[in-house]
Amino acid sequence: MQQVFIDKRINDIKCVNDYEIPNILLMENAANALSDFIAKKCKKNKKQHSIFELNKNHLLDFKQYDSNLIFDCYLKSILVANHLKNKPLTQKVVFLCGGGDNGADGIASARLLNTKNPHLDIIVILLKQPKSKLCVAQYNMLAKIEYGLDSNANSGSLNILKFYDFFDWHIDNNHIKYMGKDSFLQSLCEIFTSNANINIDIYKLIEHYNDMESSLYNKLVSHYIDSISSCNLALSHYNILQDIINILKPQDIIIDCIFGSGFSQNISLKDITNYQNLRLSMSNSKTMKIACDTPSALPNVLGDKTDIDNVLCKVDYTFCMGAINLSMLDSRLKDMVGKIKIVDLGIPKTIYQQINKDSNYILLEKQDLQLPIRTIQNSNKGSYGNVFVIGGEMIGASVLSAMSALHFGAGKVHIYNGFLSKSINIQNAEIILTDKIPNKNQNNITSFAIGMGLGYNDAQYKKLFDFIKNISSLEELNFTRGVMQPSFMFDADILYRAELYAILPYLQKVVITPHPKEFQAVLQHTGIIINKDINYVIRNISSLSLEFSNLYPHVVCLIKGANTSIVHNNRLYIHMQGQCNLAKGGSGDVLSGMVASLLAQGMDSFESCKNASLAHAKASKIALKKWQNYALTPYRLIEILSKI
Repeated sequence: MQQVFIDKRINDIKCVNDYEIPNILLMENAANALSDFIAKKCKKNKKQHSIFELNKNHLLDFKQYDSNLIFDCYLKSILVANHLKNKPLTQKVVFLCGGGDNGADGIASARLLNTKNPHLDIIVILLKQPKSKLCVAQYNMLAKIEYGLDSNANSGSLNILKFYDFFDWHIDNNHIKYMGKDSFLQSLCEIFTSNANINIDIYKLIEHYNDMESSLYNKLVSHYIDSISSCNLALSHYNILQDIINILKPQDIIIDCIFGSGFSQNISLKDITNYQNLRLSMSNSKTMKIACDTPSALPNVLGDKTDIDNVLCKVDYTFCMGAINLSMLDSRLKDMVGKIKIVDLGIPKTIYQQINKDSNYILLEKQDLQLPIRTIQNSNKGSYGNVFVIGGEMIGASVLSAMSALHFGAGKVHIYNGFLSKSINIQNAEIILTDKIPNKNQNNITSFAIGMGLGYNDAQYKKLFDFIKNISSLEELNFTRGVMQPSFMFDADILYRAELYAILPYLQKVVITPHPKEFQAVLQHTGIIINKDINYVIRNISSLSLEFSNLYPHVVCLIKGANTSIVHNNRLYIHMQGQCNLAKGGSGDVLSGMVASLLAQGMDSFESCKNASLAHAKASKIALKKWQNYALTPYRLIEILSKI
């Protein structure tokens, strides 16, 4: 298990204050891990040099351009793009960097990567001016190294390209609008200070100018845009960046270091044309893509006001610095974040993560699985519990749950078919079929699995809830906790019944296993949400699950999805182990039977959910070795349970 955080900046601050580890050292350790990984990936491609030899005398010296000026940055970008085109077989690594600490991580990684593999063509593209203290420091180091390197057609290169106003241009119907005041003023100041003919009074006026609405500001912007538009510089900037990305081959690598885990949606990225075009280019690129800390534009907190709409692109790997952010575990992002690697920052993970003990979020890992391995030889079927599955209109779901319960260790499994209007024939002698409901004096029933395929008949539900009250020693008008209650696992159809939530507080050992649509019904019946659609539930699933746990702290709620969430006693546990082959009717019924089986065998509610869901996910991975990911069936999944 590992702790998960909404905001890791608290951890970083305490590392500095409590353990006296400087921020820049934490950053160097993170950059070293990222550059090591990139260097190893690049070594796999042995074709390091181009078959096309450039004459060094024909190469323009990149260093002769003062790239602080927007026009010179444009010229340098053209030279770098042409340089890369002439070296098609040299591996290229492009760092897309912002102006904060995430950009600093990328700049530091580029510097270290250059020492580990000097044959690479490394391009650091600054999409914002370095602003944070660490980003300025890392940039200053890299700029001096870049200037000191010699251009050589037969080796790699290191180049810094500045697109400081990249996020400030908005192109709408071929009309160019400039949205950024800071970049505008800085660009004007740089142009004026480089030109002795500009009146110093105008420079001072612009330097201290703050009023965005005045006519003078509008005139300056208009004049500036006219001059830039005359050479289509805004469009050219994007086109050059697009050219660089288009040059890249599948063996090349792009590292996303634009926005890190501190990103907030104060910036309306949907209106930034260059950013949206960059998203398209990145999505179309066949290169390996790596996100530094988080994929850019992923907010720390997802919910009603923030979402994943502007995340830069799907990546192959995400390198999380020190710990993982909660927003990365959203099921909708499972295809976006790729393989997640948590990087040590020079302090043990256990210490780094325990620095902030207030986190209510835990990441479950495959090593947290505990199978119901039998260790006592002197035992019988009664030693491992008796699961009683309540069957209904769609008996197939009940059969799948019963079979998975038996295969996952339960000593004996029944299916009750008393709600069915016609008799059925189950071709499985291992499952006991009965039309008699047990009573509260039959203490050999240790676990009930209720809801799978039950249907929607009101009469059967009245009978069912009367039975639950009776078997749990609950009087209909005077609920009291029973002394020797069995365990209950509720799933599927019964979760839509309001009667269930009046009984839940009085059951001692209880689990519910909804998918998001069923969880919406749970939240509505408990009054947590009113008139909210399913998209609201999905966006806010972490916070809503904790609200449910506040109301029912003893109930374990397992929410199914691409990532599985288990909430209990005001803590949320998440794992990412499940595979897409589980997206098949009946997979959830198998999981329900597994949970009921572990409950019957004596595990507590949380351990039953944790171990059943991890085993369920592990079985899905094993299945990929034998069948295509579209070919897994519930029966095949049950078969694998005996092999994990």
